[in-house]
Amino acid sequence: MRPTELYGNPTSTSVEGIINSASGEADKSTVTPEERRMNKNLVTRARLKEIEGWREYNVFREIPADDIPEGAKIIKTRFVETWKYSLSGSRSIKARLVIMGNQDPEKGP
Repeated sequence: MRPTELYGNPTSTSVEGIINSASGEADKSTVTPEERRMNKNLVTRARLKEIEGWREYNVFREIPADDIPEGAKIIKTRFVETWKYSLSGSRSIKARLVIMGNQDPEKGP
């Protein structure tokens, strides 16, 4: 699928509108729930790419539920997807897996 065939509307109607004038870099905007539903394959690929990056850099290790120590606090994660725009105006989906730090008991309320 070419970027121009992606479903959903970009937040800006022109390349100039998506380029950060101060840095010359492309802007990013959050993928809406509707765009996420309409672009399921792209979202899935972006999420898998993010997980593979975490694996490549040994960010986490998978352990069986039976091996979790008693009383351990499991902190949830979630994906944040954004539209990534190129300087040519095409766009793709980028996913980031983020830890919900507000659930970290060591951080406090």
